[in-house]
Order: sequence, then structure tokens, then C-alpha cells
Amino acid sequence: WPVALLPAAGLVGLFALVDHTPSRTNNTAAVAMNESASNLAAPSVRTKGGFALTVVCKRGDSMFTLADGQAVQAGDRLRFEYTQAQPGFLMVFGVDDAGKIFPYYDEASLHSVPAQAGNQVALPGSVELDAHKGFERVVALWSATPLNGDAVRAAVSQALVQAGGDVTKLGKLAVDAEQTSYLLARP
Repeated sequence: WPVALLPAAGLVGLFALVDHTPSRTNNTAAVAMNESASNLAAPSVRTKGGFALTVVCKRGDSMFTLADGQAVQAGDRLRFEYTQAQPGFLMVFGVDDAGKIFPYYDEASLHSVPAQAGNQVALPGSVELDAHKGFERVVALWSATPLNGDAVRAAVSQALVQAGGDVTKLGKLAVDAEQTSYLLARP
């Protein structure tokens, strides 16, 4: 009996309170997912060069890796993990179906953060999703040098024009960075 409860107790211990909440999320306390949650990760979306992003979702008492296009709910908590063989700079942000861009790290401005090389490196903190309905695309950019936030915003605007304003069809951004993205359905 006690041995059977160990996995469930371990999952409960995977979360700790942190103070990180992007502007596009519910501003209640955000929750960090322990790096051991990486064991739940399925193959992530990869791009040329080997950069990969995995999105781990905590919903209630369960945790799972999100697939591209998967539905999420208000209150879900997302944590991001990346894989990259070289150190560099990482920018993670969201674009909603109205074209609004909202940074995840740091939520006050759109900029790159230094990132070490590694396999399934968990970014600090997590984000709690708000009640937005529609679609949202999480974009991650990996570069050798920091990216300019204004240039990235312009590249997103240009890509949205090319996609006819449809965030579900948002293609590669015209920036010098390895890129990957996840589409989130917000029913």
C-alpha cells in the first residue's frame, strides 16, 4: 500500500510557489514544475539545428506534455523546457488570435534571456492561463546573441500579414534564430 502511494506523492511534490506570471495570464500565484516532470515529456516540436521546446501542462492533479494544437483550459499551468546543444539566448512569447504579443520571460518586455546548453532544461516558473477563448501560439526563439524585441514584433506582424491574420497559420519569423512554436486551442 505505501509503495503504491509513492508515485502520487511524488507528483504532488513537483510543484512549488513562484512569483512569475505573464501579462496574458491570470495573476494568481504561478506554480513551478519540478525538473523531474521532464520524465513525462514526449517528443517536442523540433526545428532545423536541434532546438526543441516542450510544453508541460498541469491541470488539477495531473501533468502531461502538450501536443501542438492541443486544447487547454483556463487555470492550466504551463511550464517550458528546452533542448539545445549550444549556450545562447532564448525568447519565449505568445501571440493570440487578435495578434497581441505577450512575453513570458520577463513579462514586462519582449527580450531574450541568457540560456545554457542542455537537454530538457526547465525555464523557471510557470504560467497560469486565463479565460481567453480562441487560439494562441507560443513561440520560442533561440539565438547566439540577444534578439531585439522591436525587430521580433515587426517579424510577427509581417508573418501574420502573410498568414492572412490567422495565428493558426503563422509561419517562420524573419529573424536570425532557431524557432519552434506550439498552437494552443482555447475553447
